[in-house]
Amino acid sequence: MSLKIYRPLASSIIAPGVPQIMSAFHSSNNELASFTVSVFILGYVFGPLVIAPMSEIYGRRIIYNVGNVSFLIFTICAAVSVNLPMFIVFRFLGGFAGVTPLTIGGGTIADLMPIEKRGGAMAIWAVCYFASGCHY
Repeated sequence: MSLKIYRPLASSIIAPGVPQIMSAFHSSNNELASFTVSVFILGYVFGPLVIAPMSEIYGRRIIYNVGNVSFLIFTICAAVSVNLPMFIVFRFLGGFAGVTPLTIGGGTIADLMPIEKRGGAMAIWAVCYFASGCHY
């Protein structure tokens, strides 16, 4: 199973555990608590600005592979963080790497499908993504 379906889930999965996270890092700042959840989406916002051009320069396969491995590493690093800034940085980087399939998925379909079949292929790709139940 691809890591793709877990990425959007990773953006909000920590929300119920924020009180425990803030307690573990000895912080009671409510704004910072909210930021620990939303910083992942900031990575989702800025990731495509780098990932899309890199996929055109180096090819999509290597970008998919680097994105998958990076997402896994950054998520593990966030899980073993020893302080709040480290946690926040790795959450951001996890979002940055995690947006890879969403960023270049359409380009991959365009590379693989003839022009007259792209619309249907894009519709199937989008339906499968949203039907997985792992959307925002």
